[in-house]
Amino acid sequence: MNDKLFAWGNTTKIGAFDHTWVTTYSKGQGVPDKSLGDYWYCWGDPHFKATLFGESESGGDFARIVAKPNDPQESVNIKYGFDGVCHQMANRLLMFTKSKATGKPIVVSDASGYQLSKAMYGVYGGSKKTKGARERLEAWESKVDSYLKAKGVKNE
Repeated sequence: MNDKLFAWGNTTKIGAFDHTWVTTYSKGQGVPDKSLGDYWYCWGDPHFKATLFGESESGGDFARIVAKPNDPQESVNIKYGFDGVCHQMANRLLMFTKSKATGKPIVVSDASGYQLSKAMYGVYGGSKKTKGARERLEAWESKVDSYLKAKGVKNE
């Protein structure tokens, strides 16, 4: 199974924000194609044009654990508009990638509107403001902890 991840974006109809999504294949635009690999919608529709924001040789195993690929309803424990938007969802999927350029995890920071969404929701989204938000955040954190434990890494 392909462990590579690619982060994509394209300007939305509103124009001020890019929609972002993640794939395991480098042909990031168009209708998702299961024969090419995995596609995470991040609450959006497929786009025929795309900008590549980052690629990594790793991270696909984690992304598949925390979010079902090829499922338009998958949310990575984020309630849209409350805990984050597509930027935070993509970042969660990309959490255990390693940028070829920096060696750090890829984030979709080059997407239009990212700085605003980051100011509102943080890099990975989530909050503890309400019981539902706390539960979603704790479910996400539990998945991260389980992944790290399976890899033999302590989460500090």
